[in-house]
Amino acid sequence: MTIANALVHRHKYVTKFQPIDINGIALGGNYFFTSFRLHEGAGIFIAVGVHSGASVAVTLSQAKNVEGNGSKTLEFTEYYSNVPGASPEEETDKWKVEVAASDTFDIAAARNYFIPLRPAMLDVTNNFDAFRLAIAGTADAATLIHANYELYGGPEGITDDIEHIPSVAVNRMPN
Repeated sequence: MTIANALVHRHKYVTKFQPIDINGIALGGNYFFTSFRLHEGAGIFIAVGVHSGASVAVTLSQAKNVEGNGSKTLEFTEYYSNVPGASPEEETDKWKVEVAASDTFDIAAARNYFIPLRPAMLDVTNNFDAFRLAIAGTADAATLIHANYELYGGPEGITDDIEHIPSVAVNRMPN
């Protein structure tokens, strides 16, 4: 298997929010849950362009399936941020470890964010295997935002057809 095929087979990239001006709209809802069942880990990448007005909070939820059954808070304490567009010589382009207070953080303009996830962070004892990013919008906040998930350590060998890597938007096992 070539390096390119290995990456395609073992990584799944999911666009959660196309670049959008949320302008007071909360982004989330049960249809945004993503299955984690066949992967070793995931990362949530958030890119923020302009932001003005009130605070906009980032939170995570977990559920038993992609429909959102049993949805509850996904606890996380660590995330990373950097300032895009800085030159390699400047400190601002380096990822900085941040601490999430009460499983949430507020975004700032012109920043990138990364939230690492491991399956053990979910309530796997009770069959929770799906997660969701939520961006809380308020009427007086205008924010240009984009979010992607990268799931890694996926089901290498499930299929040799790189056009048909298993979807993370469907359940893998009944809950």
